[in-house]
Amino acid sequence: MSPTDSDPPLDVLFLPYYDDNPYQQELRAALNDQHVTVRTGDHEAPLPLLQSVVGDRPDVLHLHWAHSLFVMHNKLVTLVLGLRLLFELTVCKLMGVPIVWTVHNTLDHERRHPLIELTVRRVVARLCDGFITHGKHAREEVIDVYDISPTDASRVAVVPHGNYIGSYPDDVSRREAREALSLPDDATVYLHFGNIRPYKGVTRLVETFGEMDDPDSHLLLAGRPPTNPDDRARLFGLCERTDRVHTNFGFVPDDEIQHYFAASDAVVLPFERVLTSGSAVLAMSFGRPVVAPRMGCLPDTLSEKNDLLYDSDDPEGLRRQMQRVRDEDLSAVGSSNRIQAIQNDWGTAAERTYAVYRAAECGVADVAVAADRASATTEVGTVSGEV
Repeated sequence: MSPTDSDPPLDVLFLPYYDDNPYQQELRAALNDQHVTVRTGDHEAPLPLLQSVVGDRPDVLHLHWAHSLFVMHNKLVTLVLGLRLLFELTVCKLMGVPIVWTVHNTLDHERRHPLIELTVRRVVARLCDGFITHGKHAREEVIDVYDISPTDASRVAVVPHGNYIGSYPDDVSRREAREALSLPDDATVYLHFGNIRPYKGVTRLVETFGEMDDPDSHLLLAGRPPTNPDDRARLFGLCERTDRVHTNFGFVPDDEIQHYFAASDAVVLPFERVLTSGSAVLAMSFGRPVVAPRMGCLPDTLSEKNDLLYDSDDPEGLRRQMQRVRDEDLSAVGSSNRIQAIQNDWGTAAERTYAVYRAAECGVADVAVAADRASATTEVGTVSGEV
């Protein structure tokens, strides 16, 4: 569903919004082409939702990482801010502002106060007019975890995650990248890219790499280290056991990101839990195979030829798939991931997001469940959950 000349422009409020988040930047720019003005508000204000809704009077409120509006280290503060969020959303509903929620993860990754958070999220779900998820598996998980009724499940849409092709420079060769990172040209190179947090399983990755004991393999870790001192010390200690683990524990400038992907044979993302993964989309955008567990949106996001997923309860799954990277030519897998990423462009994502907005605004019960993704229309149906 694209806007027509007779459709009035839409004003949408993104909360929270982060200026340095490429996902929101790309979606915002693409929505502008759909005649959608995205406002961002101040998610650190005393009443972040109401301050923006009352001031800007948006046509739609679009929630993103809801946990950042209320989940804190202190349990009591989390409870109070959770009640604040529910109060604000209730007032928004009374003001007639439709609420759309992109569920990036079912719970805060750190699981700081899971019972409080889940309770608040389930109430938030009941206040929403539409939901966006990034895959069929993610859609099913959201419906299950938030206890969404079969009737309301028709409000949960699937809008594939847009790619990051063109978001970062991508013109360095494999040889140039390896020279820049001091890596052997004939080595097998595994990459984990992104901020290192406990749920990402990086410690297990380093342990598994060490157990493989392959002198011709190297592991690259690039991203900010764990914030917990004990986690950080353990990871640093493991990395120091071999000179074949190369680390850049800090911020990677945009123009240097390409070096890590160009130098790697595969990206390894051994999540302990995940719903949506921007890291996987980034790897696809650079045309790299991805080793990861079969969970969340990953089976839907990656190319069908990316047969490097493993069962999370298989203790040998990660090692087995990493060995395949070493033993097989997987360049065709990387190319297939790149093609899949090209198909998931931001223009299409914005068009489908626009359809969710319009359906939520009009109070359509089946907000974003389409019968056939291949159909030329984005009208609402009731089968797969795709717009």
